Amino acid sequence: MSQRDDIEVRISAARDGVRKHEKLTSELERLQLRLDEAECELLDKLNVAQVGDAEAERLTSFSGDRMWSVFSGSKGSDSERQTAEGEAAKGIAAEAKARRDALAQEVETIQREIRDLGDVESELDHAVHQKEQYLVEEGSPQSDHILELAGQKGELTAELRELDDAIATGSSTIEALDELVDDLQEASQWTIYDSYPGGSLLTSSLKHEHVDKTVSLAKLADLRLAQFSRKLVGVSGEIHGASLAMEHSQRFLDTWFDNILADVSVAGHIKDALTKAVKARDAVRERIEVCVERRHKTSGQLKELEAARAALMSRT
Repeated sequence: MSQRDDIEVRISAARDGVRKHEKLTSELERLQLRLDEAECELLDKLNVAQVGDAEAERLTSFSGDRMWSVFSGSKGSDSERQTAEGEAAKGIAAEAKARRDALAQEVETIQREIRDLGDVESELDHAVHQKEQYLVEEGSPQSDHILELAGQKGELTAELRELDDAIATGSSTIEALDELVDDLQEASQWTIYDSYPGGSLLTSSLKHEHVDKTVSLAKLADLRLAQFSRKLVGVSGEIHGASLAMEHSQRFLDTWFDNILADVSVAGHIKDALTKAVKARDAVRERIEVCVERRHKTSGQLKELEAARAALMSRT
C-alpha cells in the first residue's frame, strides 16, 4: 500500500468515527431526556407510596382517626383498604424504578461507547493534515490553496481560543462584581442606623465588621477587571466599530476607596462606590455579549472553511 493509500484509509476510518460519534451523541441526548422524565416519574410514585405508608400508620396507631374507626366499625375495612392501596403504590414505584434503572444503564452504555471512540475530530483533522502535507511535498497544483486554507484555519482556531479565554475570564469577573455589589448594597443600609438613637454605636460596629470584607471584595473585583481588560486586548479586531478593550475609566476601585470605607457613615460615598461597581458589571456584561457574538461568527467561518478543506481533499 502506497503512502497516499494509507493516508486515505486513515481519513476514511476517521470519518466513520466522526459519523458514529454524531449518531451516538444524538442517541445519548434522546435517552437523557427519557431518563430525566423517568426520574421525575419515580419521585412522583415514591411520594405517593410514602403518603400511603403515612395513612396506613395513622389508621393503625393510637389516634383519633383510629378511635373513630373502632367506634364506627370501619377500622378493619379502612386499614385493609389503605394497606392494599399502599402495597399497590409501592409496586408502581418499583416498576418506575426499574424503568429508570434500565434507562440509566442505556445512558451509561452510550457514554462508554462515546468515550471509547476517543477524540474522533482530532483524529480526522490529523489525517487530513497528513494528506495536506503529502500533497504539498509532492508538488500538487493545489498546494497554494491547501496552504492558504491551513493558514486561515490556524487564525480562526487561535481567535476562538482567545475568545473562549476572554469569555471565561469575563464570567469570573461578573461573579466578583456580583459579590461586591451585594456587599455594597448591604453597606448602604449602614447609614440608616445613624438616624436612630444610639445608631452611631451600632453603625460603628457594622463598619468594623464589614470593612475588611468589602475592601477584599473590591480589590478582587478590580483584579478581575484588569485581567479581563488584558484578555480583551488580546482579542483582535472590533465589533460594530466599538473596541472590545475595557476603558480605564470603567475601573471603579480608586485610590480613595479605603478612605471611603473608613467613613461609611457618609451615604454619598457608599452610593458612589455602588454606582461604580454596577457600571463596571454592566460594561463587562456588554463585552461578554460581544465576545459571544463574535465567537458564533468565527465558529461558523471555521465550519465553512473545514467544509471547503474536506471538499478539496476529496477532489485531490
